[in-house]
Amino acid sequence: AVLDLTGVNGLGTLGLGTRGYVMKKVYHSLIGVDKSFWIRFLNPIQMINTSWQVYWKHIDDFSYDASVRPFDEDNNFRLTGYFYTDYMHGQIHPEIFVMYDPEHAWMTMASVKYSRDGRLFYKLSQMSFWGSESATSMFTQPVDLRMTSELSFRVGYTW
Repeated sequence: AVLDLTGVNGLGTLGLGTRGYVMKKVYHSLIGVDKSFWIRFLNPIQMINTSWQVYWKHIDDFSYDASVRPFDEDNNFRLTGYFYTDYMHGQIHPEIFVMYDPEHAWMTMASVKYSRDGRLFYKLSQMSFWGSESATSMFTQPVDLRMTSELSFRVGYTW
């Protein structure tokens, strides 16, 4: 079911221009590939592990007004890539994650985790959102995350 805000229900209980929930067929699909590569100049001892995904959502009989539901489309795609490896026998674990929404919005994340004994760890992370001013996606509506960044430092213990 999807919320349809484009019609008039005649009862006035939901306000002008709303019909409430209307049943629509919604298809979600995911294709993912995991692959490890030797990139000797980055890590001569261990492989660089990667994970790639393509997400697709399709709404049958799509009839939304873009001014009411700007990030709902009849076909919505999202592409992601995740890269990680280990150094010093697993004590240092760097990660990079990239997400692209074809509505011209990006999310990037880079982090490095250090653990001397595998239990007590320290993790420094950065996350940023990017996009053109005309970008309309889950990253820009209802809260515009474009051009925002976050830097975090965590200390934790694994039991």
